[in-house]
Amino acid sequence: MFGSAKSFDETEAWIGKELVDEPQPGVDVVEAGWIRRRCETLEFSCPIHEDEKAAKEAGFDGIVAPDTMIWSFLQPAYWKAGDPETKKEDPPKFPPMVMMKVPMPGVAGFATDIEVEWFKPMYVGDRLILSSAKLINLNRKKTRVGDGAFMMFEQTITNQKGEKVAVAKLGLFNFNPA
Repeated sequence: MFGSAKSFDETEAWIGKELVDEPQPGVDVVEAGWIRRRCETLEFSCPIHEDEKAAKEAGFDGIVAPDTMIWSFLQPAYWKAGDPETKKEDPPKFPPMVMMKVPMPGVAGFATDIEVEWFKPMYVGDRLILSSAKLINLNRKKTRVGDGAFMMFEQTITNQKGEKVAVAKLGLFNFNPA
């Protein structure tokens, strides 16, 4: 969590530690309506995302979600029934992110890059699950925005059958402003 460590040495001690205590399923299953709406807003027409027969003729088991939708289906809920009502003065809500378990001394941060290796398509009816997450690299750096560290997190995403769907590497720069 930002500001929860005294030094990046403390952060570095987390390299290789598993951050997922138990598999974290996304709140929504892969759903044809979501796929249609995403493709519609992008004015993107591709038969494998729209038509079961076309998807099967192309060698898939059924309609597949575009790869870029992985975060939509993996995302936990921002709010759920029973949570307190949000008030105007409340800070913005963000879904819980396992990488925030890692203590970081900086008070600010931003994503720097993402790389995803795909193993299996996301089919309608699949539920994506965050199965593993680890800090895999930390590189201290003083930049114009401040003194901090570039960190790389690796996440393994599976489906409800336990099949590996993707491995994502997410870069983050955590820092104290100059």
